[in-house]
Amino acid sequence: MTVGIILEEPSADPFVKKIAEKLGIRVKTIVSKGRERMKKKLDAYASLLSKDCQKILALVDSHCSDSESVERNFVLPQIRTNVSICVVVHAIESWLLADPQAIARRIRSSRLRTHPNPEALCKPEEELDRIFELHGKKYLKGRDAEKIAEFVRPRILARKCPSFERFRDSLRHC
Repeated sequence: MTVGIILEEPSADPFVKKIAEKLGIRVKTIVSKGRERMKKKLDAYASLLSKDCQKILALVDSHCSDSESVERNFVLPQIRTNVSICVVVHAIESWLLADPQAIARRIRSSRLRTHPNPEALCKPEEELDRIFELHGKKYLKGRDAEKIAEFVRPRILARKCPSFERFRDSLRHC
């Protein structure tokens, strides 16, 4: 079975594909390039994916907003029962911050501490920027997210990030 995933931004694509691979789930993705565009074209994206996918998830960042209100703002396609909204609290970088070992391996550091509750950070990308700068590096969203995903442990992400746990469970229970 293949799960279709509609993504808000291109930098999430390699990360999501790597996580799905680690979970043993085949995915096909479409990048909408922004939340508003995703909202407007959700039915069209779902239609494209429904040819190959039995289930479709729209993965949306909450961007410092309440995840329930973000979810309520999405009107799901009326005729499609296989489309769900999954809200990332607050951005996919929250999930990256959940596994400090994965980040440490990416920046080649022996030890690293991250925020104990990554979903509490409204702008987790700023925390990744700070961590990389402390180690003399620059965080590059697209490239580093994919590299961190190579080392990330989904079990740790699910324990620290309830939004990731919902995403993982949505992928598994097709």
